[in-house]
Amino acid sequence: MTWEDNPENPQLAVPAPPWQMSGTMAMGIFRLTRPPEVPAPLRRVMPRHIAVVVIRYRTGTLSYDEFVIGLPVRHGPQVGICVTSIWVNDQTSLQGGRRLWGLPKQPARFAWTRNGVGITDRAGVLASISISPGRLSTPPISLEILSFNTPDRAVTRTTSRLHAPWTAARLQVDHWSALLPPLSQGTTRFAAVANPFTFTINGPERLDQ
Repeated sequence: MTWEDNPENPQLAVPAPPWQMSGTMAMGIFRLTRPPEVPAPLRRVMPRHIAVVVIRYRTGTLSYDEFVIGLPVRHGPQVGICVTSIWVNDQTSLQGGRRLWGLPKQPARFAWTRNGVGITDRAGVLASISISPGRLSTPPISLEILSFNTPDRAVTRTTSRLHAPWTAARLQVDHWSALLPPLSQGTTRFAAVANPFTFTINGPERLDQ
């Protein structure tokens, strides 16, 4: 039996935020066949789109891989991402995400190649994504990223800071599980790669609704 078979471990110590990590990531915006549900009181920004992100955290607080599906949302005047599904290959990250941020982290395995990644959980292949970065990159850019979550019907906001050069890219979904939000097309050029990046993820703050 592996930790993926029983990921709950109340005795496992998790690092306190902020988590500070470096690595590589690819992200893209994909169109859906139908609008997803958005937890109240958050509101949709791009009603038929999701953000898909694959990340390799190589150094820092923890080292692990991550597959994220998020909705572009707003809370009042602020715009950010609401993470609806997220998979990792590290038990400490899984427990930290659940306990500290209320994120629905699930265990998965990642198989990286030169051109992409495959993600598998106990039910089978979740996704296989090909990543084709372009040749030109921006100078390093610092961004503030807001994420909103609704654990226990409360609204929390997490402020993160990402510093990276960005390269325009093409993401191609070669396999997409029927358990995931249905895509209307498997390719997007509204995508980018950050390599390398540094990411600081602060603790969540509770908001008045």
